[in-house]
Amino acid sequence: MACVTGVALVVALAWGAAAQKQSSGPRALAVVQAGTNGMGRLLPIAIQVEGRFYDAGIYRASPVPMALEPGTVYEITQAGESLGLFTIRIPAETANGAWSATGKYEDKHALEAAKAKGPSMTVTPQGTKADAEDRPVLRKNPRKDTNITAPPSTPGATAPNTAPPPTATSGNNPPPPPGSTDTGAGGPHAGRSGPPADVEAQAPDRPILHRGKPETEHPESAKSSAAEGVSPGPRSGYKPKVTPARLLPAVSDADGPEPRPYYFVPHPGEAAELQNKVTQMAQEEVARYERARRPSFGSAQITPQDFRIFDLDSSNQPVFVLTATARITERNPGRRSVGSREAASTPSEAFLTVVAHEDVYGELQPMFASVTDPQHLDEFPRLQLVDAVDADGDGRGELLFQEIGAGGSGWVIYKPGPDKLATLYDSFSGH
Repeated sequence: MACVTGVALVVALAWGAAAQKQSSGPRALAVVQAGTNGMGRLLPIAIQVEGRFYDAGIYRASPVPMALEPGTVYEITQAGESLGLFTIRIPAETANGAWSATGKYEDKHALEAAKAKGPSMTVTPQGTKADAEDRPVLRKNPRKDTNITAPPSTPGATAPNTAPPPTATSGNNPPPPPGSTDTGAGGPHAGRSGPPADVEAQAPDRPILHRGKPETEHPESAKSSAAEGVSPGPRSGYKPKVTPARLLPAVSDADGPEPRPYYFVPHPGEAAELQNKVTQMAQEEVARYERARRPSFGSAQITPQDFRIFDLDSSNQPVFVLTATARITERNPGRRSVGSREAASTPSEAFLTVVAHEDVYGELQPMFASVTDPQHLDEFPRLQLVDAVDADGDGRGELLFQEIGAGGSGWVIYKPGPDKLATLYDSFSGH
């Protein structure tokens, strides 16, 4: 018993070991859709101020939200590893109140090559030391009487759809398809308005997410060709790079911890075995969900779409995330009444996301499970993993998902604990 207690204590200490420097904020989180010509599109998600998360699409809008002010620089990451910088050029609001921004992204390798050749003219740090590294910097007003009053978070946020199934964001305005050059369709704040336009005059000392001077460009150059895709999983020797067909997290912060990779590379041949175990776990979750809604449930055929392994807290304790679909078969489908809801949905399918981890004995244990189907998206949104990202600036990784509901889509951030996930931010509920 004492031995088990000691092992648990070691695990608990390892879990908290990564919590080093905590970001004091503001810390803005977004996703970037990279184009093919060095241009891209940024979608705001959340901004953390004094330990609380707010909707980045409306926070301190006057009228442009603080997170989308021209010149703001975000650091693009993949599984926690820095890939480069994204500088906002032109923020835009659609007729339904959604905000996004076009801008320029610079690959980390290109920045390093330019730095080796000489001083770069693409990004000029302000308010930093001459030897500052190329990472996002938030510059605050130097006045000492700064007093920030954050507006309340507004529930019901939705986001443009970047996942495979087509959905509407809000009202009758569907999101642009992947690869569209229209930066104004859909968005995470449709049908909503931000704070009054005179908020700048009321709060002249508000913090500014800012680095570098906005570049002058013609409006037509702001259009980008964004494409949908899934970032690759962990691979030994893999060097990530900003390329098209990616949806990547991006963070802007002045004093947060340095980015670090969250990749976990299993032993050769171990990944397939681990995926099979998590798939079996998903099989049980689907069966539990289907039996509760249809007595004729027979079986579910799982088709994995995305399987990733992360070390989110530097404890060498991997976290497994499986996203999949399931084809549902029934024992006696012929007995269903004609015109029934179940008969109309044939062939039926389910969408599922399962998160698991290894316990102190090396056994896989579930941390989180989400199962839904096309007929219940209004009650249980579908979850698509975006990536692992340090959303709150504590040095540990969180899991960023896109939620896809019946009437729109949004974002949710889950913070892993020792044995389960906790909701850090949910744009659907406003928490």
